[in-house]
Amino acid sequence: MVEYALLVGLIAIVSLVAVNSVGAATDQRFDTVAIGLSADSPSTPADDESTPSSPTTTAPAAPPTTAAATTTTTAPAAPPTTAPATTTTTAPAAPPTTAPAPVVPGSTVGNTGSTSSYYWWNTTKGGGEGAWKASASYHNEWIRHQYLTLEVTRTDENGKVTTTQVNDFYVPAGGRTTFELWDNTMSVNNSTVKGVVSVTVKVTAIRTSDEKWQTVSYTTDGPTTVVKAPSTP
Repeated sequence: MVEYALLVGLIAIVSLVAVNSVGAATDQRFDTVAIGLSADSPSTPADDESTPSSPTTTAPAAPPTTAAATTTTTAPAAPPTTAPATTTTTAPAAPPTTAPAPVVPGSTVGNTGSTSSYYWWNTTKGGGEGAWKASASYHNEWIRHQYLTLEVTRTDENGKVTTTQVNDFYVPAGGRTTFELWDNTMSVNNSTVKGVVSVTVKVTAIRTSDEKWQTVSYTTDGPTTVVKAPSTP
């Protein structure tokens, strides 16, 4: 322990001597630097010896110049010009003109009667079966020949109809012709009828000639002839 104490004391003494030496040298160095800085710097007069500042003269501000306001005159807007509305006048549509049918006076056909008859029939105990013929006669009072268009309709016991058309059925001038429709089959069994029970013949058009032999064709609504089936023999 004594040795350590002597060693610490010796170190302290050496350190003290060294610090003193270094401190003196450092102090001398700072003095040298301060003297050098003082010699190089110019003397600065005191604040109270300063040169008085020159007074500053400011020119008075010129009064602001305002340009005179420009007056703009706007012409009044012209009133809008509207073209007068155009009035369109539409002529009323002309009624359709239908040319009258070129019917030659006296050229109409007349019906002069009808007949019905069996042309064969097989009789049985409860009735029978067979076929009958329907006939319709036409008379032409005109001085020219006539060619008729006929609409022929067969009707059966249930009301079902079958229609055919016959063209150019000839009727001589001032004469008569009979139209005959065959093959109207029918059967009767204890008052139960089956088959064609009636025939209707209607004239729908006529073609003929006028007094100058010019061909004339026109439609017509008849005459219409209804022929019933004959009674059972």
